Amino acid sequence: GSLGAVRDQDVQIEHFEAEVADRRASVEPLFQHLEHQHGRARRAMVRDLRSERYLKLLDDLVAAIREPRVTELAGKSAAEVLPGLVETAWTKLVKARRKLAKDATDERFHRVRIRAKRARYAAEAIAPALGAAESDALRFAKKCARVQDALGAGQDGVVAAATISSVARRHPADGELNLTLGRLLEREEDRRNEARDAFEDVWDALDRKKNVKWLRS
Repeated sequence: GSLGAVRDQDVQIEHFEAEVADRRASVEPLFQHLEHQHGRARRAMVRDLRSERYLKLLDDLVAAIREPRVTELAGKSAAEVLPGLVETAWTKLVKARRKLAKDATDERFHRVRIRAKRARYAAEAIAPALGAAESDALRFAKKCARVQDALGAGQDGVVAAATISSVARRHPADGELNLTLGRLLEREEDRRNEARDAFEDVWDALDRKKNVKWLRS
């Protein structure tokens, strides 16, 4: 979580630098805000990485490698047991998708993105242990990644729009700043809407029997 907060700020800074490369001076308050947020996130990350909790996590991971704690399922083959774990992630993704409407909230779309990411990572993690089904798992993961990327672009637009609005509210009398911010806000809203449109196609490409039959084999 701490690493992700820093990365999110890195992504926003890089995005806005590209958007206003030729007129950065006119929106300097925006970058001051982003740098401030980045500094806060980085300090929190460093604090977490130095915490006793994090050190204990590292110790627990080493112990888990040396003496794995397993259940009776460990006696079965990986190809028999592991797909079911991904099927659980897939079922949750499908349920989240069914709750979506064209005018669903950004939060609901973000929830689907998170579910798609988890299903993707689950499939990628177990693929090397599946033998003949490895290619099926990787194909499934790739299509989940496309769903994740499409909705990720939309979520980036939502977050960027919120940042722009926050900065604008703090500088209501700066006409030049707000003119540029207004144009940026329109672009971010377009990015959000385009991502929603793209989502339908990548979802249809994922939600096919041939992509998920390996989960139940």
